[in-house]
Amino acid sequence: MPVLQWALTCNRVVTDTETNSVSYIDALEAFAVSSFPIPFPPICVSTLWRREREEDTLHARVRIQDPAGQTILSVEPDSPIPLTKKRHRLNVILGGPEIHGPGEYLIIVEQRAGKTAKVWKQEHVLPIDVTHFTPVQQQKRKPKEEKRRPDATKALRQRHTAVAASRRR
Repeated sequence: MPVLQWALTCNRVVTDTETNSVSYIDALEAFAVSSFPIPFPPICVSTLWRREREEDTLHARVRIQDPAGQTILSVEPDSPIPLTKKRHRLNVILGGPEIHGPGEYLIIVEQRAGKTAKVWKQEHVLPIDVTHFTPVQQQKRKPKEEKRRPDATKALRQRHTAVAASRRR
């Protein structure tokens, strides 16, 4: 059975086509929203698996579990993934189910021994903290106070009054 080496959540995965190097952009461990319910934002769950035997295939799934312990989304490939190399990356994009309140949502990575096996083995759990925030109302801006000395301000006003008076003539 394949062995999970690591798993992480991020907003985007970029793979260089020439070198096959991977960049995981904007790792995600929490987010805040201003209102509920709201759709779970699209995130990528990236995993790296190591095969133990040449004939290994990967039967994996990724679930989102809400704070009450209910599965709100489960994603699983239609068929087993053949592991043709020693290591295999699996990136799964999740998102869409409604979340109804703040709390710790769990991203659960699981696998089973074969397509007919009934029991899923939990391999890794990635917590995502969802919090609620209240947007700050725009505050009325107070006009900036003049930083001039009071007597300079008074002299400036007198000069403007004198200029305005001379223009009226």
